[in-house]
Amino acid sequence: MNFAASLKSEFNGNLNLQTEQCSDVFMNSFIVGLLQMSLIFLIWNFALIDVNFHLLKPSGLDIICVRYIASLMMHLQVEKDVRNGISMMKYAVNHPENFRNVHSAFFISWLLAFNSILIELTVILVLVSLPNVLEVIMKYVSLSAISNIPRFYYNSLVEHKLLTCSNLELHITNFRHSRTEGEGRSWDLKLMRFFQKSVRTLFVSWSYYFMPFTALILTYLTNEVKKL
Repeated sequence: MNFAASLKSEFNGNLNLQTEQCSDVFMNSFIVGLLQMSLIFLIWNFALIDVNFHLLKPSGLDIICVRYIASLMMHLQVEKDVRNGISMMKYAVNHPENFRNVHSAFFISWLLAFNSILIELTVILVLVSLPNVLEVIMKYVSLSAISNIPRFYYNSLVEHKLLTCSNLELHITNFRHSRTEGEGRSWDLKLMRFFQKSVRTLFVSWSYYFMPFTALILTYLTNEVKKL
């Protein structure tokens, strides 16, 4: 939502939002992302201070299978959000002239991608600490709702202008390879590209292919370390 609100009118379907309205959309989007991060922080804080929280070795094939399946389902749930966040970051960096405020659009896009990866990793961490099939399924169903908080907010809107831009098409006209390196690039755009490339590198090198297997890797790696 904030991404569309940050675009100039000719690129967002002529929404004609006032500056105050754009600020409200940014703050709402930021609060939604902050809520997700707060829940993630509370989970990690509990995991660090609770003496009874441990990564457990699976007792049988059934717990191995359910952990992997739950991790895979969690991955499928957040993968699109990560991909969309990276794509929006890339569009903002390559087309800054299309935005009224490219920084707010980039920040919320980065927050979407970063939170999605962190939520997936957090849920997997919790799943690996559970001893039986039923608890794994119940915790997956409950914790996966954290990734849907932005959708809950979006679905709560009624007769809002931004509801008309859900299928907004962005036309890509600028490509990095078509310009000289550093040409027309201010320091803030270079910094934004660094963050976008960092998230994308994490996504394509680990998250996209191997994140569902993290539950299995964490389990056996932890137990091998304990033996040392």
